Amino acid sequence: MDPLSHGLLGAACGQALYGRRLGRTAVTWGGLVGLVPDLDTLVTPFVPMGEWLWHRGPTHALWFGLVVGPALGWALWKRRGGRLADWLGLAVIALVTHPLLDAFTTYGTQLLWPFSRTRVALDAVAI
Repeated sequence: MDPLSHGLLGAACGQALYGRRLGRTAVTWGGLVGLVPDLDTLVTPFVPMGEWLWHRGPTHALWFGLVVGPALGWALWKRRGGRLADWLGLAVIALVTHPLLDAFTTYGTQLLWPFSRTRVALDAVAI
């Protein structure tokens, strides 16, 4: 999917689930955190076939959102204040929805990396 779709999904989840408690920042940070898994593309220009090998790999596995999400949520809580549980939930949801959205494309994503490098592709959305 394109970055716009990932950002909008993260923002929508942020608003729907945490907008009342976190205010407008839920939309902003939900959108930004929703883009984090695609930062793996910054490595790919320096590695032959990096786009194919690494994009939609480790950063798009389900565990990534469950492990990195709390760390990002904690960092946001330290910076922005509010309730820690809200920031943790926002970050985890925004990170987990990213690979799930990519799973609906033709290319799919490695949801179970490192246990399986098989790409889950539901082929429901054209790229």
